[in-house]
Amino acid sequence: MSTFTKLGAEIWRLFVTDGVPASGPWKVPKADMQLWMAEVESQVGNFFDRVIGMTGGGLVDDTNHKSLIVLPADGSSITATLDSLANLRSGFAVSFHNPKASTRFHKIVTDSDTIQIPPYHTLTVFRQGTSGLMVSDQVRRHRAQGLTMYMHSAAFSDGSDGLLLSDPKKTVAAAVDDIYRKFDLQNAPMTLQPAGTSNESVGLQGQLTGFNYLNIQAAVLGNFTWGAGANGYCLLVQDNAEVICKYLKFTRGAQTNAILTATHQTAVADFDTCDFGDAGSGGTHCSMDHGGGSMNFGAYSISGPAATHLQVGGNCSVTQAGSVTITITGTPSIGTWYSIIGSGANVAMGSGVSFSGSVASGCTKYLVALNGSLSLGGNTLPGSVAGSATAGGQVAP
Repeated sequence: MSTFTKLGAEIWRLFVTDGVPASGPWKVPKADMQLWMAEVESQVGNFFDRVIGMTGGGLVDDTNHKSLIVLPADGSSITATLDSLANLRSGFAVSFHNPKASTRFHKIVTDSDTIQIPPYHTLTVFRQGTSGLMVSDQVRRHRAQGLTMYMHSAAFSDGSDGLLLSDPKKTVAAAVDDIYRKFDLQNAPMTLQPAGTSNESVGLQGQLTGFNYLNIQAAVLGNFTWGAGANGYCLLVQDNAEVICKYLKFTRGAQTNAILTATHQTAVADFDTCDFGDAGSGGTHCSMDHGGGSMNFGAYSISGPAATHLQVGGNCSVTQAGSVTITITGTPSIGTWYSIIGSGANVAMGSGVSFSGSVASGCTKYLVALNGSLSLGGNTLPGSVAGSATAGGQVAP
């Protein structure tokens, strides 16, 4: 995608010298506007035709309507067909609003007309002859390529669509909600790039439309610290959701104890180059339970205390394979077990796994029970107290 000769903020500035009222009002040259629009039109992205369904089957009150930005702020446009509007009979107005330039225009269309939604614009549909509005809260963006959404805890609000690094979402939860509700992905995953520090509990439920998994990946380790929210966890992955986490640090945030990451109900979570920090003396770094999911670990670090580092049950599986180093820094206290495995769960470690550093004295290496199994791959787990197997638990050295 090419760059703009001049950005809109420069072209439509208020004063001759930006930010200096004494320099006098700025009159926008028509040539600059024409060039900018030509460059916008040349940057139409990989969008597919998409039906916009108007939900509810009727009008909603003016004061309760939602105004939706249906395009990313990247200069793309989309062709859409308005349908499911038979109850409107003929004739309704479509209003396009560009909040970046404070411009607005309207057109009259009829049921099933095809319209072109310009870049940066919000779409609102009015029925002619009434004061009511009908808008869709189900508008989805159909993308042929992968997409990156940005989040930074220092952002002003979650009002942005988050598709520009300079205009990010404020919370992970709002970014994830938009990703699930507003995007159909084709042949490439969605990436959420967080930054800053945020204490929030976020759940991923179900697969993304059009592609299986979500990347949550900071630019580098140290750019984002994810503290647990009021629900007592950072990230909960469940109901067939799939996520890859990279360069994230997890902590208990303001909670006394927390489960930093949890995977349930046939979900899949991969962790690579993450840091499991302070979960509290009664907390857990990683938990899996409730009906068969899987966790896969690349290299990662443990920098904070917990009661248990890894707790696995409910026929779930954990794999650590390849040349993977688990780095333990600061001699954290793992107060009960490094690993507890039960209820038919399986943890398998490859021969290439190694540990650097140690946990505080008093940690039991493992407890394997209730037909769970642990394959150590020749490794010795951290801890000063020998592990044990009971009630059908099996351990392979």
